[in-house]
Amino acid sequence: MGLGVTHVDAPDPANLYVVDLTPIRRGPVEFALHWSYIFMRDASGHRFGAGDPKLFGRVRIPFQRRWPFDIYIDAAARLSTASASLFPYALGGQDIELGGSLALRPIVLALGAGRVMTYPPSGTDLTTADVPRANHFWILFTQPIRSLLLSLRVDTLLFEIKDDWRGSGRASVVRRSDRGFSVALEWMSEFGPNRILDNAVTLRFAMRIR
Repeated sequence: MGLGVTHVDAPDPANLYVVDLTPIRRGPVEFALHWSYIFMRDASGHRFGAGDPKLFGRVRIPFQRRWPFDIYIDAAARLSTASASLFPYALGGQDIELGGSLALRPIVLALGAGRVMTYPPSGTDLTTADVPRANHFWILFTQPIRSLLLSLRVDTLLFEIKDDWRGSGRASVVRRSDRGFSVALEWMSEFGPNRILDNAVTLRFAMRIR
């Protein structure tokens, strides 16, 4: 279970208070949950409210364990419970992502691809032009150094609008202990013509719940 806070530096700055459950494993199946409470500021003033919970799941394809890699089927779904006034930090609509990933063992390199199907909320000004469907590609590097885990991840979203895309880079340092408690510091930056934030910094504390 993880608890954290994210500060976002963007045209509409925000603080997000985050709760994570990740990963819960049952054999080849993994499950995770992400949820946040949002305080944002824009030209009209302050707004706040609960974000959309997001569920993640993956299933490992049962290849022989002596092979130096794992292949997964990945899925993610947003539960449309938030107010669309919190956009872009919450949607109030639904998106579903289906894809797959490959991870080398020990996990030093992982990469994946997916299809994101987004549906804007009804009764609002948001349209499919604001939240277009996209193809998602990502690559992740990790490197353990004693009690530290260093990681770098790059994501790219290619939207169904001509020449429209968004990319992001994340770098994190996790300090782990033998008692199952960890502290993580993450920095993220977006780039591309459809970016919605400049930089975001997250501080997260996590512990094993069993």
